[in-house]
Parts: sequence; C-alpha cells; structure tokens
Amino acid sequence: MKAITICLITVLSLFISSANAQNVNLGGQVWWDFNDNGVKESNEPVTQWYGVSLYQDNDEDGIADAGFTTLYLSTDALGNYMFTNLAAGKYFVKLDAGYSHYKTTVYGGHPDNNVINDNNGFVQNLATMNVTSQTITLAPGTEPDGTGATNTNTNKTLNFGTWKANGLGDMVWLDNNGNGTYEVGEPGLPNVTVTLKDAIGNTLETTTTDAQGKYSFYDPMGYYGVNDYKVVFGAPIGYIPTLSNMGADDDNDSDPINGVISSINVPMGQWNHSFDAGFKPGSILPIKFTSFTALLKNDKVDLKWTTANEINVDRFIVEKSFDGKTFTNAAIVFSRGANGISSIYELTDNLNNNYTVAYYRIRSMDFDGKTTVTEIRSVKMDTKQDESLKINTYPNPVINEVNITIPDSWVKQKIIYQLINATGVVLKTIQTNNSLQKQTINTNNLPAGMYIITANYQGKVLQQRIIKQ
Repeated sequence: MKAITICLITVLSLFISSANAQNVNLGGQVWWDFNDNGVKESNEPVTQWYGVSLYQDNDEDGIADAGFTTLYLSTDALGNYMFTNLAAGKYFVKLDAGYSHYKTTVYGGHPDNNVINDNNGFVQNLATMNVTSQTITLAPGTEPDGTGATNTNTNKTLNFGTWKANGLGDMVWLDNNGNGTYEVGEPGLPNVTVTLKDAIGNTLETTTTDAQGKYSFYDPMGYYGVNDYKVVFGAPIGYIPTLSNMGADDDNDSDPINGVISSINVPMGQWNHSFDAGFKPGSILPIKFTSFTALLKNDKVDLKWTTANEINVDRFIVEKSFDGKTFTNAAIVFSRGANGISSIYELTDNLNNNYTVAYYRIRSMDFDGKTTVTEIRSVKMDTKQDESLKINTYPNPVINEVNITIPDSWVKQKIIYQLINATGVVLKTIQTNNSLQKQTINTNNLPAGMYIITANYQGKVLQQRIIKQ
C-alpha cells in the first residue's frame, strides 16, 4: 500500500510538472513616450503602478471569452508587468491610462511582431481612457523573453507608450534644392535651437534638434494650456530659411515665416507632428582655423589644428614644403561636417631627413571650391652629423659676405647651399655642379640677426650658424 501511494504521488507530480511546463507568461513595459515616436528611448521614464488587465480572446472578436476570469495587476517600479501561468491561446491587454493620459499616436505594429521596445497600444476609449492592444498569440517554447532567446515560455514584448496633455514638433532639415519641400534624401539638421513661446512671446521651453533633425515639445501636466503657441527656429550658422508653405502637403513643407511659426493651437489630447522647418545654404562664413601646431617627435611631425565655422567644408589638405615656397600635398583629411561646432584634427607626418627644415600649412576645401589656408609652421630637424664632416664659415660675425668651406671629399661635386633665417624661411639657394672648396654668399642686404648656412651633398646636410652685424 505504501508503494502504491508513493507511485501515485510520483505520477501526480509528473502530471503537475508537465502541465506547468505548458504554461506561458505575458508581460511588457509602460513608459512615457515624450516625443510620441512609438519607440522606448533611454531618456524616457517608465510609468509606475498603472493598472493592467488581461483578457482571453481565442476567436479574436475583440470581446473577452466567456469563462475566463480577467486578471489584474499593476506595473512595478520599473514600469514592468507580467501575467504568469497562462494556458496557450490568444489574449489582449488593457491599460488603465488614467485621466488625460493618451496612448502614443505612432503604432509599433501587431504584438505578434515581438519587437522589444515598440508601442502596442492600439485603440483608446476616451470615456474611460483605457488603452487596448490587439490580440497576441502565445504558445509554449516559441516566445521571446527580451534577452534574445526566442524559444522560451515568456513573452516580454507587449508594451504601451503614453503621454499626457498635448505635444507638438517634427523636423528641421537641409533643403538642398531650396524648393521649400522635404524630399527623400535631404538630411536632418542636428543641434538647431528651437524655442516654444506663448502668444505674446514669453518663452515656455527651449530644445535642440537631435542627430536626425527631430525635435518635440511635451506638456505633461498641461501647464501651457491650449492657447496659441509660437515656435521659433534659430538659423544654423551659414544657413538661411527656405521657402515657406509651398504645396498642399503640410507634413512636408517648411512652415516658419522669418523663422517663426505663429498661431499654433494644439488641443488637449492631441499631438501635432506637422511643424517642420527647412534651411538652405546661405551666406556661408569662411572656415576659421583657431589653432595650428606642428611639433617634431622622433623624426615625425605631429600636426594638430582646430576649426570653427566648419560649414560646407569637404576636406583638409596637408601641404608640405622644404623651401617655404613650393608646397606639395602630403595628406588629405576629410571634414567631420561639424556645422559650426569646434572640431580638432590630428595627423602624423614622416620627415625626409635629407632636409634641415620642413614647412607645413593646412588648406580647407569647400564643396563649392572655396579654400582657406592656415599660416605656415616650420619644423627644424635635429641632424646628427659625422664629426669628420664639417663646414666652416668666416668671418663670423659677418658684414657684407660670408665664405663657406666644405670638406675635401665634397670638392668638385654637386652642392646645394641655402641661407635660412631664424624663422626657418629660406632666403637664398645656390647650386654648384662642380663645387670649389670655398663658396661666397652675399649678405649685404640682410638685416642684423642670426642665420643658418646649410650645404647639401647627396642628401647629407651640414650646417653652421652665423651672426649678421
């Protein structure tokens, strides 16, 4: 008898375990969708302690099935809810949104799409303010649990986005062809200042457009009321407003007149996504280089430059010279398109050790062909000379001319002499193809100061400092 009892308990336990294995769970999250875009974003808070109800609807007629007891619970501190131990089947969820709370107007799609962060609030009863989802189908071993797994018994993707009172906004974009109408491929303008004002000009709120040019104003407590608004758009540096109110499609035209949209009325419970502003390139200010340095480090030159007013800039060309006059392209660095924000660029260039001084400048190239050039920076190389090879200069200090004697092994060879001032500018260059031991350079017209004499033979550079009186 005891053995039979143990056997029955074991069978019963297996039966219960098997039954529970076929149960499914359904949950999601409720959040404040401040910009009414139907997507839960990191800066949008959750809604705590909101009532949520679950109904079975296997025939998908939108009416709860008879015989199923409605389940109730509240969202937790993280805005989450979860109905557990459900039989496989079809269900819909109803959110008690509360007074003057409205569902997100952008629908994320049918809850069977199993998207983690979209809005599944489908219809709202404005008398009760309840928001209801479409019917979701649940089956064991097929549900996504929010971790990436898709073969679980728990579905955490039925979400509700909500907001309160009213809201407005949309997009600021670059109207490339200046026709006043948004067209596919025209980019949004980020970091544009947008200000919401009341009818008499008092500032209510200020924001900036995001990376896609989107902006929004949200009035969660109805503080602003339903009186007339004004929206003011600050023109980005280098841009002017495009044409206003072109065509019949209010969702795709530019609305501001002289940068302002006036007489906006958004009643409670509505969100208006039609207030757009287009800008086109105007009188673009030339790019401003705020700094440029060239520093020698281990036979390489670290170049660094900072810009402002960087609008319409395509690229930067790093130009290098060894005489301070003839420059060649050493590298190209493409603009980040910072739209007026300060940007820092860096590049390392390899030196040619056959030369004593290298000169650098940065040239900006605009899309329309305009160019701006920095001041020249010079870098003096630390040449390591063979102690057996020297040049001698005399007299030193000099007055009218200086004499240079070269090593015996350099006589009757091709020698290049240069006279360089203290800032690295080459003042004179003399080339001799059958050099004598002595070479004379006239210094009569030079101002007093320190200079460098260099002699170059097959890439080997010798130098000597002189003083002009």
